[in-house]
Formats: sequence, C-alpha cells, structure tokens
Amino acid sequence: MDEHYNDIDTLIAKFLAGEASPEEAMQLDDWMNLSPVNRATFEQAQVAWGMTYRKPESEKIWKSLRVERKSKTVFFTPIRIAAGLLFLAVSSIVCYQVFRQTNPVEETFLTQKSFEQPVSFSLPEKSSVTLNKKSSLRYAKNFSVDRHVALAGEAYFDVTPDKLKPFTIQAGDLEIKVLGTAFDVSAYAQDSLIRVEVVHGKVQMKHLHDSLTLLAGERGVFNKQTKRMRLIKAETHNKLAYATKLFEYTDKPLAEILEDLTLAYGVTFELEKPAVNGCRLTGEYRGMTLPVILEVITKSLDLTYTINGNRVYISGDGCL
Repeated sequence: MDEHYNDIDTLIAKFLAGEASPEEAMQLDDWMNLSPVNRATFEQAQVAWGMTYRKPESEKIWKSLRVERKSKTVFFTPIRIAAGLLFLAVSSIVCYQVFRQTNPVEETFLTQKSFEQPVSFSLPEKSSVTLNKKSSLRYAKNFSVDRHVALAGEAYFDVTPDKLKPFTIQAGDLEIKVLGTAFDVSAYAQDSLIRVEVVHGKVQMKHLHDSLTLLAGERGVFNKQTKRMRLIKAETHNKLAYATKLFEYTDKPLAEILEDLTLAYGVTFELEKPAVNGCRLTGEYRGMTLPVILEVITKSLDLTYTINGNRVYISGDGCL
C-alpha cells in the first residue's frame, strides 16, 4: 500500500460501514485510483464484508469490549473491530487464491491407445469409439460430467445423444462438437490435413472464429498450415471400414478395393500378375472377416489367394 495510506484497512471498514466522512470517501477513492491492485483489494473487501460483516451494536460494544492493561486502557471501537474482521477476511481470500494457483486441483485423466491394430471401447457415458492403429484418446475420469476428449491419430465415434452435454473432440488446433452422431476424425501428427467425415447426424468443426457444419455424407478438411477449412462430398465411407466393417463398391477396380482392405486390416497384397488390379467389381461386404471377403472377391474374378501373416498373395489371370 502507499505510505500515505497507512491506515487503509480502517478507512475501508468505515466506508463499508457507512461511517466515512465525505473527505474520507474521497481519500479512499484516490487510493483506489493509484493502482489496479488497490482497486482489486477494495473489491475483495466488499465481497468479504458482504459475506461476514454485520454492523455491530455500538452500545453493547462500548459497554462490554474494554480491556485494561496495567495503566493503559485500550478501547475496541466498532470501526477497529470491523477493520480487524475485514483484514482477516481479505487475508483469507488472498491466501486461498494464492494456494489455489500454486496448488491446482489435479484432475485424473485416462488414455486409451492402439498400436498395430484398431481398438474398440466404450466411454463412461456409453458412446463407442474405435481407435485406428497408432492412435490415442485422452479424457477425464469424470467424463460423464464433461464430455471432452483429446485425439491423436484417427478414431471413429458413435456418440450417445445428450442435448445438455455436447460431446467435443480436440484434434490439434481443431475442435469438433456434436450432440449425437457417428463420424470419423483423422488427425495424425504427420499429416498436413485433419479430416472429419460424418456417417449420420451433424458435426461442427471449429477453429478460433471460423466454423464449418457437416451433415451425413459430407467430409470436412482442415489444413494445419493455412488454418482453413473446406467442405467436400464423401463418395463412400469405405475408408472408415476399419471401424464399421462395411465396404460398398459399384464398378470399382480391384486396386481400389485392395487399398481399402489394406487400411482396414493392416495387410499387404502381392499380386502374381499386377494387371489384374484393373479388374472391376460391384458388391457390398458388410461385417465380414478378411478371409470371407477375399473368398468372395477371388471367386468372383476367378483368382486364388493365400494368407501368410500380414501378407496376402493373389494368383491367377482373373479378368485378363
């Protein structure tokens, strides 16, 4: 405090008690205008006074609160008592704020990770998640209260609707907000783009003051360098089959189908005759295992296959 305002606690107490003279009120106003710290101190005093102070009954205090020490008599006047209460209250508030800043409450977080294969699990409020390979999802242990997650990598979400508690995903600089829907977010650190693809429902992409709303069948792309978003139409959701196990093709080349199977199942294909990549197929493969899908494809194209670990060998002339 400024050296010219040594008894500022008493002055504040008198003002809040309604006992300050006009000159004292002006003195207090001058002191508050000296610095933001002074004004903040006064505002804290107002809060403390409003919570703890009741104006004392002067007659009772004058009669009962007089202390004699040897030859010296000390009187505890209403203003002195109020100033003391005010000092204790403000000190408590300041100490609490300092303690809270230096000793923040640590919230417990949980992290789900995937490595070489996708991992599926449910969040505490029953939303389901499938992490694609080499991905992680971090969320608070009390997730049912605050539905917020942080994603590194790629994940497919099927969110339980709750209009009062929106579901938000932080993927780098991008925030994705939903109420209840199924969608995919791809946000691998090495990629220059973050992709959001909606299967059903509605999703909002947001970065600072810019936002983009996506509906079913739409894909939003966020450029990490330019910080810009754009909307494109998603032809199919085959790239999400690692989670949905649904592939749909209309007159598509075998090469495109094998690429989707590689992403979904983490396998590598080797063709005896690369030219069969141009053979075309129409079909839907829903909820099938990889061997069953390969059985259908190779029989349709007059090919054969063998699986050895994570490698698939395809032989035959096919459509040639």
